[in-house]
Amino acid sequence: MIKALCIDDEANVLNVAATLIERYVPEITNVQKALGANEGFEKINSFKPDLVFLDIEMPGMNGFELLEKFPQKNFDVIFVTAFNHYAVKAFKFSAIDYLLKPIDIDELKLAVKRFIEKRSLIQNVNQQYSVLQHNLHAPASDFKLSVTAQNGLHFIPVNEVLRCEADGNYTHIYTTDARHFISTRTLAEYDEMLMEYNFLRVHRSHLVNRNHITRILSDNQLELNEGTLINIARRRAAEIKDMLR
Repeated sequence: MIKALCIDDEANVLNVAATLIERYVPEITNVQKALGANEGFEKINSFKPDLVFLDIEMPGMNGFELLEKFPQKNFDVIFVTAFNHYAVKAFKFSAIDYLLKPIDIDELKLAVKRFIEKRSLIQNVNQQYSVLQHNLHAPASDFKLSVTAQNGLHFIPVNEVLRCEADGNYTHIYTTDARHFISTRTLAEYDEMLMEYNFLRVHRSHLVNRNHITRILSDNQLELNEGTLINIARRRAAEIKDMLR
């Protein structure tokens, strides 16, 4: 049984969101609505939801200011936003789910599925939102990557990610200080996020930080500065070699 609360300052958007949840997300058994942040504050205290669908830009008190009123959050949040591309990247890096307006049904189902899967993994929700705030206001080069792993949530500066390696629906992440994490995200998701940050998909199983490549070996391998050898896909070998030159 999952209780959900929708908070938005536009009544029509609020009604549509609640209707979509009731109609298409059977895992949520109880949905309530709050018009604006002030009513949302009261409803969170009285209804005690497991999950809050939260608008960000609201008059008087925005979504982030509302969250600050709960130092210890006993609920998770899926933001509903019309934010621009830069802000959307900040959400992705922070491992916090969001839905763009107007809400897409498939995206709604996927966001709730991820919420259910990660409920038992994330202990420090407050720190996760702190990282989101950091990413929203920092230059992209200073983003922190939130990694949901099997032993909790970790926050890694992007420039400290050495390489990522696929393992089915999981990804092994290796850092410059020799840490190793097993993320519940796929390599394709990290490829999409990191391609603008000097990362290169050299193989279907390997994504590497170009800043840490020292040389290309003759047998279609890369050597990283800490000694790891990474295979280059044969069909992309010539292209990748040209890019690295």
